[in-house]
Amino acid sequence: MRIVPASLFLLLALLAVPAGAKQCPSRLPEKMHQVGERELYWGLELRAAHMFLWDKDLSAPDPETKFDHFGFFALRGAVEYAPAPWVTLRLETELKLRNDVENCNAWTVGLPKRFELIPQLRNLYAQFEPWEDAELRVGRQNVVWGTAALLDNFFDAALLSQPLGESLQVEVFAGVFAAELTRETLGCGYEMYYENRKAWKRLCTLDYGDVIMGGASLRLKTFKPHQVRLSALGQWDRRDVDEPTPAQPEPLTTVFGSLHASGPIGEALGYELEALAGYKPGNGALVPGYVAGLEYTLDLPRGHLSLLPKLAGSFADEAGNHFTALGEGFDLGSRARYGLFDGHVKSMSVRYRWWAWRFEAGYHWHSGGLVDDGVDDELDVSATFFWNNDPRYQFLLNYSLMNAFDGDRAPNHGLRLVARIIF
Repeated sequence: MRIVPASLFLLLALLAVPAGAKQCPSRLPEKMHQVGERELYWGLELRAAHMFLWDKDLSAPDPETKFDHFGFFALRGAVEYAPAPWVTLRLETELKLRNDVENCNAWTVGLPKRFELIPQLRNLYAQFEPWEDAELRVGRQNVVWGTAALLDNFFDAALLSQPLGESLQVEVFAGVFAAELTRETLGCGYEMYYENRKAWKRLCTLDYGDVIMGGASLRLKTFKPHQVRLSALGQWDRRDVDEPTPAQPEPLTTVFGSLHASGPIGEALGYELEALAGYKPGNGALVPGYVAGLEYTLDLPRGHLSLLPKLAGSFADEAGNHFTALGEGFDLGSRARYGLFDGHVKSMSVRYRWWAWRFEAGYHWHSGGLVDDGVDDELDVSATFFWNNDPRYQFLLNYSLMNAFDGDRAPNHGLRLVARIIF
Protein backbone atom coordinates (compact mmCIF):
# COMPACT_ATOMS: atom_id res chain seq x y z
CA MET A 1 0.00 0.00 0.00
CA ARG A 2 1.33 3.42 -0.91
CA ILE A 3 0.87 6.31 1.50
CA VAL A 4 0.38 9.83 0.19
CA PRO A 5 3.43 11.98 0.98
CA ALA A 6 2.67 15.17 2.84
CA SER A 7 4.28 17.24 0.08
CA LEU A 8 2.03 15.63 -2.53
CA PHE A 9 -1.04 16.26 -0.40
CA LEU A 10 -0.10 19.93 -0.13
CA LEU A 11 0.62 20.14 -3.87
CA LEU A 12 -2.80 18.76 -4.73
CA ALA A 13 -4.34 21.19 -2.28
CA LEU A 14 -2.62 24.13 -3.93
CA LEU A 15 -3.56 22.98 -7.42
CA ALA A 16 -7.00 22.80 -6.51
CA VAL A 17 -15.56 20.55 -4.02
CA PRO A 18 -16.98 20.43 -0.89
CA ALA A 19 -19.83 18.02 -1.48
CA GLY A 20 -23.32 19.38 -1.33
CA ALA A 21 -25.67 17.96 1.19
CA LYS A 22 -26.66 14.40 0.43
CA GLN A 23 -30.28 15.30 0.10
CA CYS A 24 -29.75 17.66 -2.84
CA PRO A 25 -31.28 20.65 -1.04
CA SER A 26 -34.12 22.41 -2.82
CA ARG A 27 -33.34 25.65 -4.61
CA LEU A 28 -36.99 26.40 -5.28
CA PRO A 29 -37.49 28.82 -2.35
CA GLU A 30 -35.07 31.19 -4.12
CA LYS A 31 -37.25 31.55 -7.21
CA MET A 32 -40.92 31.01 -6.37
CA HIS A 33 -43.65 32.62 -8.52
CA GLN A 34 -46.55 34.47 -6.91
CA VAL A 35 -50.09 33.76 -8.06
CA GLY A 36 -51.74 37.15 -8.54
CA GLU A 37 -51.69 39.15 -5.33
CA ARG A 38 -52.45 36.24 -3.06
CA GLU A 39 -49.96 34.72 -0.62
CA LEU A 40 -49.70 31.70 -2.91
CA TYR A 41 -46.41 30.72 -4.56
CA TRP A 42 -45.23 27.89 -6.81
CA GLY A 43 -42.00 26.65 -8.36
CA LEU A 44 -40.66 23.89 -10.62
CA GLU A 45 -37.15 22.50 -11.02
CA LEU A 46 -35.84 20.01 -13.56
CA ARG A 47 -32.75 17.93 -12.78
CA ALA A 48 -31.05 15.59 -15.21
CA ALA A 49 -27.81 13.67 -14.77
CA HIS A 50 -25.74 10.90 -16.28
CA MET A 51 -22.78 9.09 -14.73
CA PHE A 52 -20.03 7.12 -16.47
CA LEU A 53 -17.79 4.73 -14.50
CA TRP A 54 -14.59 2.89 -15.34
CA ASP A 55 -13.88 0.43 -12.46
CA LYS A 56 -11.45 -2.45 -11.98
CA ASP A 57 -11.51 -5.16 -9.29
CA LEU A 58 -7.94 -6.21 -8.43
CA SER A 59 -9.22 -9.18 -6.39
CA ALA A 60 -10.39 -10.94 -9.58
CA PRO A 61 -8.04 -13.59 -11.11
CA ASP A 62 -7.81 -11.63 -14.34
CA PRO A 63 -8.93 -8.08 -13.54
CA GLU A 64 -10.51 -6.11 -16.33
CA THR A 65 -11.81 -2.59 -16.45
CA LYS A 66 -15.60 -2.54 -16.33
CA PHE A 67 -17.54 0.28 -17.96
CA ASP A 68 -20.95 1.26 -16.67
CA HIS A 69 -23.30 4.20 -17.05
CA PHE A 70 -26.66 5.27 -15.66
CA GLY A 71 -28.76 8.36 -15.22
CA PHE A 72 -32.06 9.98 -14.29
CA PHE A 73 -34.52 12.81 -14.91
CA ALA A 74 -36.35 14.44 -12.00
CA LEU A 75 -39.06 17.06 -11.83
CA ARG A 76 -39.45 18.78 -8.48
CA GLY A 77 -42.37 21.01 -7.60
CA ALA A 78 -43.25 23.16 -4.60
CA VAL A 79 -46.28 25.13 -3.44
CA GLU A 80 -46.44 27.56 -0.51
CA TYR A 81 -49.61 29.18 0.77
CA ALA A 82 -50.20 31.53 3.70
CA PRO A 83 -53.94 31.52 4.45
CA ALA A 84 -53.33 33.74 7.49
CA PRO A 85 -50.40 35.87 8.72
CA TRP A 86 -49.58 33.33 11.41
CA VAL A 87 -49.53 30.14 9.32
CA THR A 88 -47.73 28.94 6.17
CA LEU A 89 -48.37 25.64 4.36
CA ARG A 90 -45.69 24.01 2.19
CA LEU A 91 -45.77 21.04 -0.14
CA GLU A 92 -42.73 19.85 -2.10
CA THR A 93 -42.66 16.68 -4.18
CA GLU A 94 -40.39 15.09 -6.75
CA LEU A 95 -40.96 12.54 -9.48
CA LYS A 96 -37.81 10.84 -10.72
CA LEU A 97 -37.27 8.51 -13.69
CA ARG A 98 -33.98 6.62 -13.54
CA ASN A 99 -32.22 3.74 -15.24
CA ASP A 100 -29.76 1.25 -13.72
CA VAL A 101 -29.47 3.20 -10.47
CA GLU A 102 -29.35 1.56 -7.04
CA ASN A 103 -31.11 3.09 -4.05
CA CYS A 104 -32.02 0.50 -1.47
CA ASN A 105 -34.86 2.15 0.42
CA ALA A 106 -36.59 4.52 -1.99
CA TRP A 107 -40.19 4.03 -3.03
CA THR A 108 -40.03 2.67 -6.58
CA VAL A 109 -42.39 1.68 -9.39
CA GLY A 110 -40.82 -0.81 -11.78
CA LEU A 111 -40.90 -0.04 -15.50
CA PRO A 112 -39.66 -1.95 -18.59
CA LYS A 113 -35.98 -2.06 -19.56
CA ARG A 114 -34.68 -1.53 -16.02
CA PHE A 115 -36.27 1.88 -15.62
CA GLU A 116 -37.84 2.94 -12.34
CA LEU A 117 -40.21 5.69 -11.34
CA ILE A 118 -39.60 7.15 -7.87
CA PRO A 119 -42.15 9.47 -6.23
CA GLN A 120 -40.86 11.48 -3.27
CA LEU A 121 -42.67 13.53 -0.67
CA ARG A 122 -39.97 15.92 0.55
CA ASN A 123 -42.01 18.52 2.42
CA LEU A 124 -45.55 18.53 3.72
CA TYR A 125 -45.80 20.79 6.75
CA ALA A 126 -47.60 23.65 8.39
CA GLN A 127 -45.52 26.39 9.99
CA PHE A 128 -47.20 28.39 12.73
CA GLU A 129 -46.21 31.49 14.67
CA PRO A 130 -48.16 30.74 17.85
CA TRP A 131 -46.70 33.69 19.75
CA GLU A 132 -44.11 36.42 19.31
CA ASP A 133 -40.85 35.29 17.62
CA ALA A 134 -41.77 31.61 17.99
CA GLU A 135 -42.06 29.16 15.08
CA LEU A 136 -43.72 25.75 15.21
CA ARG A 137 -43.37 23.47 12.20
CA VAL A 138 -45.39 20.24 12.03
CA GLY A 139 -45.09 17.63 9.27
CA ARG A 140 -42.43 16.30 6.88
CA GLN A 141 -39.38 18.53 6.94
CA ASN A 142 -35.59 18.65 6.82
CA VAL A 143 -33.89 19.27 10.19
CA VAL A 144 -30.29 20.52 10.19
CA TRP A 145 -27.95 21.21 13.13
CA GLY A 146 -24.30 22.27 13.19
CA THR A 147 -21.97 20.80 10.59
CA ALA A 148 -24.59 18.13 9.73
CA ALA A 149 -22.36 15.50 11.36
CA LEU A 150 -25.13 14.89 13.88
CA LEU A 151 -28.29 15.89 12.07
CA ASP A 152 -29.29 16.78 8.51
CA ASN A 153 -32.16 14.63 7.28
CA PHE A 154 -35.89 14.32 6.73
CA PHE A 155 -38.41 13.57 9.49
CA ASP A 156 -42.12 13.49 10.05
CA ALA A 157 -41.76 15.69 13.09
CA ALA A 158 -42.67 18.69 15.17
CA LEU A 159 -40.01 21.41 15.49
CA LEU A 160 -40.32 24.39 17.81
CA SER A 161 -37.95 27.36 17.64
CA GLN A 162 -38.24 29.85 20.52
CA PRO A 163 -36.04 32.79 21.61
CA LEU A 164 -35.23 32.92 25.32
CA GLY A 165 -34.44 36.57 25.80
CA GLU A 166 -31.94 38.42 23.63
CA SER A 167 -29.00 36.02 24.03
CA LEU A 168 -30.51 32.52 23.67
CA GLN A 169 -32.65 30.59 21.24
CA VAL A 170 -33.81 27.02 21.70
CA GLU A 171 -34.94 24.46 19.13
CA VAL A 172 -36.77 21.31 20.19
CA PHE A 173 -37.86 18.57 17.82
CA ALA A 174 -39.12 14.97 17.84
CA GLY A 175 -40.20 12.75 14.99
CA VAL A 176 -39.96 9.62 12.88
CA PHE A 177 -37.09 9.15 10.46
CA ALA A 178 -38.33 9.32 6.83
CA ALA A 179 -36.74 6.05 5.69
CA GLU A 180 -37.51 6.36 1.97
CA LEU A 181 -35.58 9.65 1.81
CA THR A 182 -32.71 8.49 4.01
CA ARG A 183 -29.43 9.23 2.34
CA GLU A 184 -31.09 10.12 -0.92
CA THR A 185 -28.07 8.50 -2.52
CA LEU A 186 -25.29 10.86 -3.44
CA GLY A 187 -26.90 14.21 -3.87
CA CYS A 188 -28.04 16.12 -6.90
CA GLY A 189 -26.28 14.32 -9.72
CA TYR A 190 -24.89 10.95 -8.67
CA GLU A 191 -27.86 8.83 -7.70
CA MET A 192 -26.16 5.59 -6.65
CA TYR A 193 -24.81 4.08 -3.45
CA TYR A 194 -21.04 3.81 -3.81
CA GLU A 195 -20.31 1.53 -0.88
CA ASN A 196 -17.03 2.07 0.86
CA ARG A 197 -18.96 3.07 3.95
CA LYS A 198 -20.58 0.34 6.02
CA ALA A 199 -23.02 2.78 7.61
CA TRP A 200 -25.09 3.09 4.46
CA LYS A 201 -25.53 -0.67 4.17
CA ARG A 202 -27.12 -0.60 7.61
CA LEU A 203 -29.59 1.99 6.38
CA CYS A 204 -30.66 -0.33 3.58
CA THR A 205 -32.58 -2.47 6.09
CA LEU A 206 -34.40 0.54 7.51
CA ASP A 207 -38.19 0.68 7.30
CA TYR A 208 -40.46 3.57 8.18
CA GLY A 209 -40.98 3.75 11.94
CA ASP A 210 -37.81 1.84 12.84
CA VAL A 211 -35.99 4.96 14.04
CA ILE A 212 -37.38 7.80 16.17
CA MET A 213 -35.29 10.84 17.08
CA GLY A 214 -35.73 13.85 19.31
CA GLY A 215 -33.61 16.47 20.95
CA ALA A 216 -32.92 20.08 21.83
CA SER A 217 -30.43 22.63 20.57
CA LEU A 218 -29.48 25.84 22.32
CA ARG A 219 -27.96 28.69 20.30
CA LEU A 220 -25.98 31.34 22.18
CA LYS A 221 -26.13 34.81 20.65
CA THR A 222 -23.84 36.55 23.13
CA PHE A 223 -20.71 35.84 21.06
CA LYS A 224 -21.76 37.56 17.81
CA PRO A 225 -20.54 37.46 15.06
CA HIS A 226 -19.57 33.97 16.24
CA GLN A 227 -22.28 31.34 16.55
CA VAL A 228 -22.26 28.74 19.32
CA ARG A 229 -24.71 25.84 19.46
CA LEU A 230 -25.04 23.19 22.19
CA SER A 231 -27.13 20.17 21.16
CA ALA A 232 -28.41 16.92 22.63
CA LEU A 233 -30.12 14.24 20.54
CA GLY A 234 -31.71 10.90 21.34
CA GLN A 235 -31.86 8.18 18.67
CA TRP A 236 -34.01 5.09 19.30
CA ASP A 237 -33.85 2.11 16.95
CA ARG A 238 -36.42 -0.61 17.53
CA ARG A 239 -34.29 -3.11 15.60
CA ASP A 240 -31.75 -3.27 18.44
CA VAL A 241 -31.38 -6.69 20.08
CA ASP A 242 -29.63 -7.90 23.22
CA GLU A 243 -27.09 -10.00 21.31
CA PRO A 244 -25.24 -8.76 18.18
CA THR A 245 -26.38 -10.16 14.84
CA PRO A 246 -24.91 -9.78 11.32
CA ALA A 247 -27.71 -7.37 10.47
CA GLN A 248 -27.32 -5.39 13.73
CA PRO A 249 -23.73 -5.90 14.96
CA GLU A 250 -23.91 -2.99 17.41
CA PRO A 251 -26.78 -1.11 19.06
CA LEU A 252 -27.91 2.01 17.26
CA THR A 253 -29.98 3.48 20.09
CA THR A 254 -27.71 6.34 21.12
CA VAL A 255 -27.63 9.60 23.05
CA PHE A 256 -25.57 12.25 21.26
CA GLY A 257 -24.07 15.52 22.38
CA SER A 258 -22.52 18.29 20.31
CA LEU A 259 -20.77 21.63 20.79
CA HIS A 260 -20.61 23.60 17.54
CA ALA A 261 -18.96 26.96 16.90
CA SER A 262 -18.43 29.00 13.74
CA GLY A 263 -17.52 32.53 12.81
CA PRO A 264 -15.00 34.88 11.20
CA ILE A 265 -11.29 35.29 11.94
CA GLY A 266 -10.55 38.61 10.33
CA GLU A 267 -12.04 39.68 7.00
CA ALA A 268 -11.00 36.77 4.77
CA LEU A 269 -10.88 33.75 7.09
CA GLY A 270 -13.70 31.81 8.70
CA TYR A 271 -13.80 28.68 10.84
CA GLU A 272 -16.16 25.90 11.86
CA LEU A 273 -15.60 23.47 14.75
CA GLU A 274 -17.74 20.74 16.25
CA ALA A 275 -16.98 18.33 19.09
CA LEU A 276 -19.33 15.33 19.25
CA ALA A 277 -19.92 12.29 21.41
CA GLY A 278 -22.28 9.35 21.22
CA TYR A 279 -23.21 7.15 24.19
CA LYS A 280 -24.87 3.78 23.61
CA PRO A 281 -26.79 2.77 26.74
CA GLY A 282 -27.24 -0.77 25.41
CA ASN A 283 -23.57 -1.63 25.95
CA GLY A 284 -22.15 1.47 27.65
CA ALA A 285 -19.98 2.47 24.67
CA LEU A 286 -18.81 6.07 24.35
CA VAL A 287 -17.69 7.16 20.87
CA PRO A 288 -16.28 10.68 20.31
CA GLY A 289 -16.08 12.54 17.02
CA TYR A 290 -14.89 15.87 15.64
CA VAL A 291 -15.11 18.26 12.67
CA ALA A 292 -12.72 21.16 12.04
CA GLY A 293 -12.70 23.34 8.95
CA LEU A 294 -11.50 26.69 7.62
CA GLU A 295 -12.53 28.84 4.67
CA TYR A 296 -10.12 31.44 3.30
CA THR A 297 -11.46 33.66 0.51
CA LEU A 298 -9.43 35.97 -1.71
CA ASP A 299 -11.04 38.66 -3.83
CA LEU A 300 -9.18 38.60 -7.14
CA PRO A 301 -9.55 41.09 -10.02
CA ARG A 302 -11.55 38.56 -12.06
CA GLY A 303 -13.25 36.49 -9.39
CA HIS A 304 -13.16 34.94 -5.93
CA LEU A 305 -10.83 32.14 -4.80
CA SER A 306 -11.70 30.06 -1.70
CA LEU A 307 -9.55 27.48 0.07
CA LEU A 308 -11.35 25.03 2.35
CA PRO A 309 -9.19 22.62 4.40
CA LYS A 310 -11.11 20.26 6.67
CA LEU A 311 -10.49 17.43 9.15
CA ALA A 312 -13.19 15.12 10.45
CA GLY A 313 -13.59 11.71 12.02
CA SER A 314 -14.55 9.57 14.97
CA PHE A 315 -12.87 7.05 17.26
CA ALA A 316 -14.45 3.59 17.17
CA ASP A 317 -13.68 1.52 20.26
CA GLU A 318 -12.07 -1.93 20.38
CA ALA A 319 -15.46 -3.63 20.47
CA GLY A 320 -16.35 -2.11 17.11
CA ASN A 321 -18.81 0.55 18.23
CA HIS A 322 -18.96 3.43 15.77
CA PHE A 323 -20.34 6.95 15.66
CA THR A 324 -23.65 5.86 14.16
CA ALA A 325 -25.77 9.00 13.87
CA LEU A 326 -28.33 7.79 11.34
CA GLY A 327 -29.65 11.30 10.76
CA GLU A 328 -26.27 12.78 9.89
CA GLY A 329 -25.62 14.47 6.57
CA PHE A 330 -21.90 15.21 6.75
CA ASP A 331 -20.11 14.23 3.55
CA LEU A 332 -16.78 14.87 1.86
CA GLY A 333 -16.07 13.76 -1.67
CA SER A 334 -18.38 13.54 -4.65
CA ARG A 335 -18.43 9.71 -4.83
CA ALA A 336 -17.21 8.02 -1.65
CA ARG A 337 -18.91 10.59 0.57
CA TYR A 338 -16.63 10.18 3.56
CA GLY A 339 -18.29 10.85 6.90
CA LEU A 340 -17.80 10.12 10.59
CA PHE A 341 -18.86 6.47 10.70
CA ASP A 342 -15.64 4.65 9.95
CA GLY A 343 -12.45 6.60 10.39
CA HIS A 344 -10.89 9.96 9.69
CA VAL A 345 -10.65 12.12 6.61
CA LYS A 346 -8.35 14.95 5.61
CA SER A 347 -9.78 17.16 2.92
CA MET A 348 -8.66 20.14 0.91
CA SER A 349 -10.95 21.89 -1.57
CA VAL A 350 -10.41 24.94 -3.71
CA ARG A 351 -13.17 26.91 -5.40
CA TYR A 352 -12.80 29.71 -7.94
CA ARG A 353 -15.81 31.75 -9.08
CA TRP A 354 -15.45 33.91 -12.19
CA TRP A 355 -18.47 35.51 -13.82
CA ALA A 356 -20.72 32.65 -14.99
CA TRP A 357 -18.23 29.88 -14.12
CA ARG A 358 -17.38 28.08 -10.90
CA PHE A 359 -14.33 25.80 -10.88
CA GLU A 360 -13.75 23.40 -8.01
CA ALA A 361 -11.18 20.80 -7.08
CA GLY A 362 -10.90 18.66 -3.97
CA TYR A 363 -8.76 15.89 -2.55
CA HIS A 364 -10.11 13.71 0.27
CA TRP A 365 -7.87 11.20 2.08
CA HIS A 366 -9.67 8.71 4.29
CA SER A 367 -8.10 6.25 6.73
CA GLY A 368 -9.29 3.89 9.43
CA GLY A 369 -6.73 5.44 11.80
CA LEU A 370 -5.28 8.90 12.08
CA VAL A 371 -2.20 7.98 10.02
CA ASP A 372 -2.94 5.20 7.51
CA ASP A 373 -4.53 1.82 8.41
CA GLY A 374 -6.43 1.17 5.21
CA VAL A 375 -6.18 4.38 3.21
CA ASP A 376 -8.53 5.20 0.38
CA ASP A 377 -8.88 8.54 -1.33
CA GLU A 378 -10.70 10.58 -3.93
CA LEU A 379 -9.73 13.39 -6.26
CA ASP A 380 -12.54 15.55 -7.68
CA VAL A 381 -12.39 18.24 -10.37
CA SER A 382 -15.50 20.02 -11.63
CA ALA A 383 -16.76 23.03 -13.53
CA THR A 384 -20.21 24.60 -13.24
CA PHE A 385 -21.61 27.00 -15.83
CA PHE A 386 -24.47 29.39 -14.97
CA TRP A 387 -26.34 30.29 -18.16
CA ASN A 388 -26.49 34.09 -18.49
CA ASN A 389 -24.84 34.16 -15.07
CA ASP A 390 -28.22 33.13 -13.60
CA PRO A 391 -28.21 30.56 -10.73
CA ARG A 392 -31.51 29.16 -12.03
CA TYR A 393 -29.64 27.48 -14.90
CA GLN A 394 -26.74 25.29 -13.77
CA PHE A 395 -24.71 22.83 -15.86
CA LEU A 396 -22.05 20.73 -14.13
CA LEU A 397 -19.19 18.57 -15.43
CA ASN A 398 -17.41 16.52 -12.73
CA TYR A 399 -14.49 14.08 -12.90
CA SER A 400 -13.64 11.83 -9.95
CA LEU A 401 -10.67 9.51 -9.41
CA MET A 402 -11.02 6.91 -6.65
CA ASN A 403 -8.01 5.18 -5.05
CA ALA A 404 -5.55 7.52 -6.71
CA PHE A 405 -2.70 6.62 -4.35
CA ASP A 406 -3.83 3.25 -2.97
CA GLY A 407 -1.74 0.37 -4.33
CA ASP A 408 -4.09 -2.34 -3.03
CA ARG A 409 -7.03 -1.15 -5.12
CA ALA A 410 -7.10 -0.12 -8.75
CA PRO A 411 -7.80 3.51 -9.56
CA ASN A 412 -11.27 3.92 -10.99
CA HIS A 413 -12.72 6.86 -12.81
CA GLY A 414 -16.04 8.60 -12.95
CA LEU A 415 -17.51 11.31 -15.15
CA ARG A 416 -20.74 13.04 -14.22
CA LEU A 417 -22.93 15.45 -16.22
CA VAL A 418 -25.68 17.34 -14.38
CA ALA A 419 -28.21 20.00 -15.35
CA ARG A 420 -30.46 21.89 -12.88
CA ILE A 421 -33.03 24.30 -14.28
CA ILE A 422 -35.60 26.31 -12.33
CA PHE A 423 -38.63 27.48 -14.27
